[in-house]
Amino acid sequence: DDLAKADAQVDSILHRLERQYVELDPKAKFVVKSQRKDLPLLDYLGTWSWDEAKYPKSRSIPDMLSYAMSTVNHIDEEARNKTMQFNDFKTQMSNLAKKDAANLAGRDLIDVLTPDKVKADGGPDDDFISTEHLTTIPVIVPRGGEEEFLKMYETMQENVVPRSARQFKGIDDKDGNSLWRVVMFRSAVEGFKKVCREKRFAVREFEYNKDGALVAKRAA
Repeated sequence: DDLAKADAQVDSILHRLERQYVELDPKAKFVVKSQRKDLPLLDYLGTWSWDEAKYPKSRSIPDMLSYAMSTVNHIDEEARNKTMQFNDFKTQMSNLAKKDAANLAGRDLIDVLTPDKVKADGGPDDDFISTEHLTTIPVIVPRGGEEEFLKMYETMQENVVPRSARQFKGIDDKDGNSLWRVVMFRSAVEGFKKVCREKRFAVREFEYNKDGALVAKRAA
């Protein structure tokens, strides 16, 4: 009875592993690892011999069965763990792909404004200027609206720093929107945001921190 139950269990595990293997790679060729060699299944069956070291004939059948099933169950558990890790990885990759495909208005700017995209040398020409009185505002400009934005941003509000608009190169989305920054006095922020909304430019709330961006990039 125990041998019949074990046979059914092993058969079920093997068929499940076979199905998972084919799902991962429909062109997969099944091989058997034996004596540190990869052998095609038919070659393995044709050269099979009893492994006296692992299964000594002096051992009782119940003990032999218990040892064999513990090995099978260990392989099954290991395969399940690997499958879970693979599925988690697929989910993460899918989420990243969706994130990359999202438009700029819906993305977290910490994932967009990475250290390789932002100039942050600690000098006056940095992309993000932040002092007691000055701040930097990221603005999403719709496709085709760049010329209009450049003509009017300096007059949207008093205390906007002239010629401070700068586009972040290589950052756009599937809709063709682009990301810019404008430097201004902190007192001008609320008025600037109001005019941007009226003109269909989207202001994003964001404070750039190089160390935080590096951490976010590593985590991704």
